[in-house]
Amino acid sequence: MEGSEPTEDEAFAAWCAHLPAISEEAEEAGASARLERDVARVRAGGSALTAYRKWRGTDGLGTWRSWSEPAGAGMAGLPGPSPVRPTGAGTYRCPEARCDRRASRDEQGHPPTCAALDIPMTPAR
Repeated sequence: MEGSEPTEDEAFAAWCAHLPAISEEAEEAGASARLERDVARVRAGGSALTAYRKWRGTDGLGTWRSWSEPAGAGMAGLPGPSPVRPTGAGTYRCPEARCDRRASRDEQGHPPTCAALDIPMTPAR
């Protein structure tokens, strides 16, 4: 995702990877309803790049944005993905082939879920 303009596929992968953290932060800030509208748009085929930039900033996909809703509440994050320690065998891919994101099983051995589509990821062959 380095460079001038990220692709829609790169944005979709970032949206999927960061959606759980975005959801937690939106809940803490009272912006869950706003986020759910954007999640529904992306799931219906809307632009993940637009949604990701809205929730993580406009200076590129690595920049996080602050929100204040309602007044006095705020959320902020640090750039970069959360550290993940995969266990188990094999990698998984986007279930609808909308991006090239790959993920492994979690520490308990559960297969990953595509957060953007809310469905299990597909084993990569």
